[in-house]
Amino acid sequence: MARTLPKLCVYVRINFDPEASIGEPEMVFIMPDGTRKPLGFVTKSVVDEAVGQAKNSGGPLAGIISTAFLRNFKCPDAGSLRLEVTINGETHVAGALNFYRDPKPGPRSA
Repeated sequence: MARTLPKLCVYVRINFDPEASIGEPEMVFIMPDGTRKPLGFVTKSVVDEAVGQAKNSGGPLAGIISTAFLRNFKCPDAGSLRLEVTINGETHVAGALNFYRDPKPGPRSA
């Protein structure tokens, strides 16, 4: 029996040195079977705005918040769903969601 989440929401915060060049960070889901599901890029204009705000406020870090909403997400039977962010060719794991299917489905007692 396939399981579906009506909505899967992802929230990613990227903090970085405003003097660093981070290009356009790319976000991708990596399914347990290795399938890649691209979520998109953070555009240069958004990165530039974050850098400008950090410099104007004198803050030590610039920050970007990105969200993604996936509707009718088909859950894998088992394994880890990873969210990876690639910045300048370097990949970082930003989060993971583990799926597990109970081999004995049914009511549970406390």
